[in-house]
Amino acid sequence: MSKSKTYDGRSLEMEMALEAGRDAINGAIDTLQRAVKELRYHLQDFNNDTIDATGKAKRVNWCMTHLTSNVLGNCRLDLMADAQARILRAHDAIKEAR
Repeated sequence: MSKSKTYDGRSLEMEMALEAGRDAINGAIDTLQRAVKELRYHLQDFNNDTIDATGKAKRVNWCMTHLTSNVLGNCRLDLMADAQARILRAHDAIKEAR
């Protein structure tokens, strides 16, 4: 195989890896934006003067649970890690092809 075809294939590999990285980051951004809406809802409830200290503590607990159980998992750090590895593999392959 000619060197230019190999390099073109490596470039395609890099473009696909970069796209996977963009998609993973955008997915995390979407998840975080949804989380902000959820937290604002709980903050509105928290700021309600008719809710006692126990109720306010429950709202804080709901926020912590939401962040740890829903947000972190839905950010898909696994996809980010995969994209990171793909980018570095493609980079190394391009360097070797030159």
